[in-house]
Amino acid sequence: MTLVLILLGLTTVNAQKQAQMDNNQFIAVTQTTTTTGKNNQTHYKLTNNNTVSMDFALYKQMTNGSWDVTKHLDLRAGQTYEDVTGFGGYTGKYVVYSAPHSDWASFPNATDIPGLQASGGVVPATPPSTTPKP
Repeated sequence: MTLVLILLGLTTVNAQKQAQMDNNQFIAVTQTTTTTGKNNQTHYKLTNNNTVSMDFALYKQMTNGSWDVTKHLDLRAGQTYEDVTGFGGYTGKYVVYSAPHSDWASFPNATDIPGLQASGGVVPATPPSTTPKP
């Protein structure tokens, strides 16, 4: 009986929903750069274009190849979140993963992103300016 309960528990853990790469489907990203003296800032405005609250993770590539991550839970429909990177150690490449807030989905670790980059799963430094409708 105990073994059956353990196996059921393992099945539940493995069945957790995974966040998916967004590609502006639900979370629209606008990336801009401002310079004040020697200080470069990259602004990422993320807007929830879905009809439900969304969780998201914004992964930004640093010049040394590692990835920085900003997570936000429960971005309501129509709401915008702004992330500002205040120094020049970033390449401008980023990727966003999202899932409905009600899913309580798991997100990739920042260390998983290089593999995604190798498979073409990262937005280029100059993303397209059009945002598809959900």
